Amino acid sequence: HNDHPVAITFPQVAEAAVVSLRTVYRYFPSRTDLLQSAAAWFREFTDGLQWDDPRTVRDMAGASPQLGRLFDEHTNVFRALADHELEEPRRAAVAAAVAEVSGNLPAEEARRAEAILAHIRSGRAWLLLHDHYGLGGDEIVATLDWAASTLLEDLRRRNDAVS
Repeated sequence: HNDHPVAITFPQVAEAAVVSLRTVYRYFPSRTDLLQSAAAWFREFTDGLQWDDPRTVRDMAGASPQLGRLFDEHTNVFRALADHELEEPRRAAVAAAVAEVSGNLPAEEARRAEAILAHIRSGRAWLLLHDHYGLGGDEIVATLDWAASTLLEDLRRRNDAVS
């Protein structure tokens, strides 16, 4: 959202790390390098919190409350990384998970379900709920888990009715 500037800047990194701006540029020659490093750091924190690369349909909902606290503590990292998410790995993981409950449904319907579930699991969705609706991390976890669970339950019900 344009009212919220990207909060990961070279000067802010230098200040937080108590090093010179030149040192930051030595380690991160480009904004892409800085964001890739921030993404790696973030993945360390989210490992096991059911966020990246869902392996099964059960992983599509039920994110850990720790993820909400992490969001509240590091909203600036979410904001900076939201436009730089690794879409292809997440897309493939979401497709595989959704296939568990949509195999009997038309392909177009499964594709739409994949699209909305990928969005629900995105940093952009978190930021929308935070910036436009004033939700905190715990509320965001509960809201997005509810949305994913509701959609997956409906897909499963309709998929089972066709078989």
